[in-house]
Amino acid sequence: MYQESVRSDAPGTELAPPFAGTPRPQAMLFTLWGDYIRHYGGEIWVGSLIRLAAEFGLSEPALRAVLSRMSRAGWIEATRQGNRSYYRLTRHGRALIQEGAARIFQPRREPWDGQWHLLTYSIPEAQRSLRDHFRKRIQYLGFGPLAAGAWISPHDLRREVTELAEDLGVTPYIEQFRGASLSSGEARTLAARVWPLERLAAAYREFLRWEHVLAEIAEAGVSDARAFVLRFWLIHQYQRFFLEDPNLPPELVPPDWPGYDAAHLFQTLHDRLAPGANRFFAAVFESRTRERQRQARPLRQQRAASDQVTVVPRRVAAR
Repeated sequence: MYQESVRSDAPGTELAPPFAGTPRPQAMLFTLWGDYIRHYGGEIWVGSLIRLAAEFGLSEPALRAVLSRMSRAGWIEATRQGNRSYYRLTRHGRALIQEGAARIFQPRREPWDGQWHLLTYSIPEAQRSLRDHFRKRIQYLGFGPLAAGAWISPHDLRREVTELAEDLGVTPYIEQFRGASLSSGEARTLAARVWPLERLAAAYREFLRWEHVLAEIAEAGVSDARAFVLRFWLIHQYQRFFLEDPNLPPELVPPDWPGYDAAHLFQTLHDRLAPGANRFFAAVFESRTRERQRQARPLRQQRAASDQVTVVPRRVAAR
């Protein structure tokens, strides 16, 4: 078991205020799955999760409680092998992670054609919880509220909306349109009314404080455990933007939009911290596949020993 540890709130680690405290457990697990576990086969032993959660001050009972809630919500599923429990994402969980990863690492950068995607829905009041869930998911896709029950995006998201509606069973209640605005106002003015761009810009400027971590790495480097903690907080904080930022084209944001600088800083830091963070995770990570490989190793060694042929030197007659 990997012994090096740097708690995010441990004395002497000199983490800046945004890194202090304990992350929300469910958000922490989604971050771990998105940046690590899915690249290691998608499944992980609960003991490894307990060890990783300890880096952020999350207790074993708290972790098990959130794993149970996420299982009931349909995000993850458990498998037992012997006395061990292993967790992996469900189809819904994988879709959410893949969508988020694409928003973070492959943001849309194509020029805008001036067309808007208009989405309307009228899900019955009797299905309020489903309606609320649908609304959250289209916000996650980047739609903004134009009016009650009417949402817009500058991107063509027909495929994503169609798949979402089919998945939730709300296809009969939605309509989709695509076209240009006939209003006389500027498109930037409309975008500023639909999305909270000023608040987002302030949040991006706050995120740029991560530049001091880049300077720290350049000066002295960081340990593997610290790299893991730092990269977790980096992703944990940056992912709020793909929940809130509609990823608008340049034609719809202010000319000095700080989101571009933030994206460049995020990618640079993510790459710089990756080697150490990945080493730390790999040393802690265990899955059913790794467990079977470990159990099979002594058997292979035993078989190899039994297959060895003892060669007895031939005695040479003295002449």
